[in-house]
Amino acid sequence: MTSVDVSEHLAGWANRMHHQRNVTTIACHVADGMGGFPWNAPYDRIVGWCTPPELPRAWIE
Repeated sequence: MTSVDVSEHLAGWANRMHHQRNVTTIACHVADGMGGFPWNAPYDRIVGWCTPPELPRAWIE
């Protein structure tokens, strides 16, 4: 799984937490998710915990 957050602190914290619990199926990255995250695309599902004014085009593509 891929997780994206704009906060370097939160992404780093999440990666450390997953490592401590031996969770190897989630990778947290620092990026602005509004532009999508094409490095691991395409995705089967996207969950957005944010409130953009409209659905970002990159998410649809």
